[in-house]
This record gives sequence, structure tokens and C-alpha cells, in this order.
Amino acid sequence: MTLDPLSLLTLDASMQSPEAPHTICAEIAQFLGRPISETDLRETFRSLEALGLVKATGSGPHGPPNDVWFVATHVGRETVDREWDLVFPGKGRESDT
Repeated sequence: MTLDPLSLLTLDASMQSPEAPHTICAEIAQFLGRPISETDLRETFRSLEALGLVKATGSGPHGPPNDVWFVATHVGRETVDREWDLVFPGKGRESDT
């Protein structure tokens, strides 16, 4: 099963360091060319967590709901590597640079 664009971008953003919805919201919206809310990203992170592609790393300095940060698991990293060109043909990844 291939991830949807929002899920794959969210997973990719969490590969280098832990991220929370508020830290990647603007970047994801810009890449997709459409508005994305922090709520959308929080739900996406929770879906990725249920699939074992990210894990919660603890709480940050912000209050709920932006206090949980997520980082990609090994399986999540493999998923991005496998699916990126299928979902975004011809578009490079920021984490490749």
C-alpha cells in the first residue's frame, strides 16, 4: 500500500529529527500547494504511529496538542525511500540534500 501525499511528506519531514505538527505545517502546505492545518498533521502523525512508521519521542516545550514530537522509525525510513518516487515523481526530497 502506497501512502497518500500528506502522509509521505509528514513521514519524510520526521526522518532527520523529531517534529511536531506546528514545526512542519507551513513547509508541508507549501510543498503540496494547499492549506494544511496542525490538526491534519497531528492526525497524520497518529495514523503513521499506528502503522509503526513513526514513534512519539516525548513532550516539547509547547502545550497540548503540540507537545508530542514524532520521529520516523527504521521501517518509516524504508517506506519513504521506497515510495517517494512513486508518489512524487521527479520531485527531490529535502532530506536528500
